[in-house]
Amino acid sequence: MDILLLEQQRNIEFGAATATHCPYCAFQCGIEISGTGADVRIAGDAAFPVNKGALCIKGWTAAAALSHPDRLTTPLARDPNGVLVPVGWEEALDRIASAFKGTREQYGPDAVGIFGGGSLTNEKSYLLGKFARVALQTANIDYNGRFCMSSAAGASIRSLGLDRGLPFALQDIAGAQAILMMGSNSAETMPPMMQYFEEQKAAGGKLIIADPRHTPTAARADLHFRLIPGTDAALALGLIGKPNSGYGCLTGQGGREHGQKADQLPGYRRIDDPAARQYVASVWGVPETSIPGPGISAYELLDSLGQDGGVRSLMVMGSNVVVSAPNANHVVDRIKALDFLVVSDFFLSETAELADVVLPSAQWAEEEGTMTNLEGRVIRRQLACERPVGVKDDIDVICELASRLGTGAFFAYKNTGEIFTELGRASAGGPADYSGITYEKIDASQGVFWPCPSLTHPEHISMVPPAHVRSRRCFPFSAPRFPRGRARSPCGTTRRRLPALPDHRADLAHYQSGTQTRRIPELQEMMPAPLAEIHPSTARRHQLEDGGPVTLQTRRGSANFKTNISRNIREDTIFVPFHWGGMQAANRLTNPALDPISKMPGFKVCAVRIQSTPHPASPTGEAGNRP
Repeated sequence: MDILLLEQQRNIEFGAATATHCPYCAFQCGIEISGTGADVRIAGDAAFPVNKGALCIKGWTAAAALSHPDRLTTPLARDPNGVLVPVGWEEALDRIASAFKGTREQYGPDAVGIFGGGSLTNEKSYLLGKFARVALQTANIDYNGRFCMSSAAGASIRSLGLDRGLPFALQDIAGAQAILMMGSNSAETMPPMMQYFEEQKAAGGKLIIADPRHTPTAARADLHFRLIPGTDAALALGLIGKPNSGYGCLTGQGGREHGQKADQLPGYRRIDDPAARQYVASVWGVPETSIPGPGISAYELLDSLGQDGGVRSLMVMGSNVVVSAPNANHVVDRIKALDFLVVSDFFLSETAELADVVLPSAQWAEEEGTMTNLEGRVIRRQLACERPVGVKDDIDVICELASRLGTGAFFAYKNTGEIFTELGRASAGGPADYSGITYEKIDASQGVFWPCPSLTHPEHISMVPPAHVRSRRCFPFSAPRFPRGRARSPCGTTRRRLPALPDHRADLAHYQSGTQTRRIPELQEMMPAPLAEIHPSTARRHQLEDGGPVTLQTRRGSANFKTNISRNIREDTIFVPFHWGGMQAANRLTNPALDPISKMPGFKVCAVRIQSTPHPASPTGEAGNRP
C-alpha cells in the first residue's frame, strides 16, 4: 500500500472528513464525507468550484446506501434447484472463468459479451475495455451510456468537432446573453447547476426552454416552447453556432472515452483505425491482429443474447439493463435465453436476480479513482470508507478473472494509480488525451480538463471555452478546429419530423434504474411510485382520477402507474419516469428502434394507448381500450 492510500486509511480510522464526489449525475458535486459505519455523514464541499457547496437531495442522502441492509456482502450462485445461494469468492470466480472458457471454445470469442456502466471510474472503464479485448478477445462490449448520451455525442462531433457534455465551462453560463435548453430539466436532474442560470438571469441574460412539459426549469424561463415531442430538430436548425445561443446535453464523459463502447479504444480512438490499433496494441504489449474489430451496440448486444451467432455468456458490471433498456419484456426474454450471466453490483437488482453468479462490489466511497464530469473536468474519487467484509472492488474482479483466463500478466497492477498511468499512455495522441494528467495534478487544481497531453507544459488548463472559439491562451493543447462560418447541423437542412434529442429526465428523488435511490427512505418517501403525468382534459376523456390507477400500452407491452393530473403537460402527451422495474417499468413500453449513427434507442417518443378501467355499463365487465 502506497503512502497516499495509508493517509486515506488513517483519515477513515480517525473519522476525518474526506473530500470526494457524489456518486450520481455528471455534475459530480464535491462533497465531504466523515464518520464510519452507519454514522457516515455528508456535507457539500464549498471549495469545489463546480457545485460550490450546494447538493441535491440525492447527494445529501447518498451515504444511506453504504450500510443498507440489502447490501450484498458475499457472492451468490445458482444451486441445482435454481436458487441463488451464498458461495465463496474462489468458487464464484472459477465458475465465471469456466463458463467464459466453455463459451469461447464452443461458439468463439465473440459469444462472450460485456455490458458496462457509465457510473464506473475511468480506471474501471479502461480496464473493462482492455479485459474484453485482451483477456476475452471479444468485440462485443458496450455500456449503458449508449442509452443516454450517444446521440448527443454523435451530433456534437458532427457539428462542433468535439464530444463533451458541455463544450464550455459551467462558469460561462453566467456570462451568456441568451441560453436555449432543449429537453433538459436541470432544476430536478442537477439542482446545483441552477445557480449558474440564476447568475445569468441576474446579469440580464435570458433563458429559453424547449420542452413538452412545464418543468421546474421551464417555470424559471423567460420563454417556454411547449413542443410536440419529436420536433426538437426543427427548432435547432441556423440556431447552433450563433454566439448568443447555448447548446449542450448534460451527462458524463469518462465511460465512453476509454474503451467501453463497441467501436472505440482509449482516448476516443476508433477501433477500426489501423494506426490507433497499432498504438494501443503497443501499450498493451499484444499483437495488433489480436485486438478485435468493432462490436455491436448496447441494444443490439442485448437483442443477440442466446441467439445463433449472438452472445451466449454475458458479464454485466455497473448496470441494471432489465430496467434501463428499451423494450424491457424482450430484453428479459433474451437474458433468460443466455447460457450464463454474471452481474457485479452492490444490491440484488432486477438484472442480478436473473444471474447465474452475482458478485458483491464496492461502492463509490469505498474505492478510489477518477471520474470525468460534464465539463470534461477529470476529478478524483477518494477512498473514504472501509468496504464491508466479503466485498471486492470491480478492479480486483477484473484482474483475478484475467489471471484465471491465462492473461494475468497484462493485468498486474500494484494500485489504481498504475492503471491511470497506463490509461494516460493508451490515450496519448487521441482526441481525449489524458497523458498529461496525474493524481497529483488533479488534487492540486480541483480537476484537470482534457485534452492534457503534457506533464510539464507551463500553461495549465483552467477553463474550457466554447467549441467555436479557439484560444491558445485558454485551451493550449490540441482542440479541434471549428468549421469556418456557422456550425454544421447534424440534421442537415431537412424539415421532416425527427425524434427528440435524448436526455435522462430523472425526477428530483430518483436516479437511473433506481437500484440505489429506491432503497433510501427519504427518497422513497418523496416519490414511492412512478406517476403518469396526464393533462386534465385527457384524463376526463378516459375517466381517470388523480392518484388513481392507469395502464399504458404500446406494441411492446403494458405498464401500470398512478395518475398525476397536471396542466404542466401537453394534452397529446403523457410523461412517466423510468426508475422502477416490474409492471411499473416505463421501458416495457419504449421503442427499441435505433438511431442509424449513434445506435441509441428511441426512448423518448412512442405512441401509447390509455387502457381505461371497466365501464360500469359494460355487460361483460371487460376493460375497454381507448386510443
